Amino acid sequence: MQTLQFSMRKLLLGVLYAAVALAAVIYDQSWVGVVAVLGFLALVCLAIVGGIVRRGASQVYWLGCAVFGGAYFVMMSVFPHFLPTAPLAETLARLMRAPRVGDLVEAQWTSGNYYPARLIRYEQGQYLAAWTDGDTPLWVTQSQVRSRRQHTRFLTDAFLGPLFALAGAVLCRRVLVEPPGESAARRTDSAA
Repeated sequence: MQTLQFSMRKLLLGVLYAAVALAAVIYDQSWVGVVAVLGFLALVCLAIVGGIVRRGASQVYWLGCAVFGGAYFVMMSVFPHFLPTAPLAETLARLMRAPRVGDLVEAQWTSGNYYPARLIRYEQGQYLAAWTDGDTPLWVTQSQVRSRRQHTRFLTDAFLGPLFALAGAVLCRRVLVEPPGESAARRTDSAA
């Protein structure tokens, strides 16, 4: 049985990747989301080329990356509500940064639905939400406020996509490529 091996360099690159993703969510930088999606698209294109040019186990790895990454990219583009990243994006946004007075958010109205509002005051653990449609302001708790940043989900998808592609590449290589000693054992059996 093969063991999964990785170098210290790959581990540090993974940590750097996660740090950039979290920093982009914390500091609300929408341009990072665009760069991340373009990088993800470049990875899928590179994987397609790698799948065409390479041979053997390396080809399986690159094709797995292209298929899984391409599928994720199509799903995030065509069927964005199919992927379960919206709750993850919202959780990340809440964990990383509490709402502040002046933020444009979605706040829960008395009906239970969420509508656009600006937080205009904070007192005793509650925010005063001024609705963008001009309705009477309403006091809401932090659990009744969610981020209105559309790019938070976009950013989450852009950073999870390459991880999904990498997982697909590793899975394809593990499942579809024979372990090193197995083919030699078959040749010995068939010769006898």
